[in-house]
Amino acid sequence: MKLSKAEIAAIVITVIFIAAVAIAALRVNDKSAAVTISSGLSPHTEQSETPASDLQTPSASPELLVNINTAEAQELCLLPGIGETIAARIVDYRTEHGQFNSTDEIMNVSGIGAKTYEDLKGYITIG
Repeated sequence: MKLSKAEIAAIVITVIFIAAVAIAALRVNDKSAAVTISSGLSPHTEQSETPASDLQTPSASPELLVNINTAEAQELCLLPGIGETIAARIVDYRTEHGQFNSTDEIMNVSGIGAKTYEDLKGYITIG
């Protein structure tokens, strides 16, 4: 029995789809694992910047707290939305400009905007 070109194409597309779904599922699992890798510390939120309605409940609180003034690139990569490139930019920015005076100053680093900062602010501290 010989398969037609349409049948072969359908099989190939199905295999690609299944592979893409599997990869997406693994990436979702990897992101949640990165958050559960922790130093055993509670998140830090600056009271002046975070309204009470935005605070997370204790059961949903992350356990990772990274000092952006002392962390090396490898530790910065544990933060949500921070990969190797942006981690290196944070270290470079700190080297060039000195220590961060507030957590929101991290938005001066290329690639970190308001959205990324909102995702990060519960995980970062300046000292």
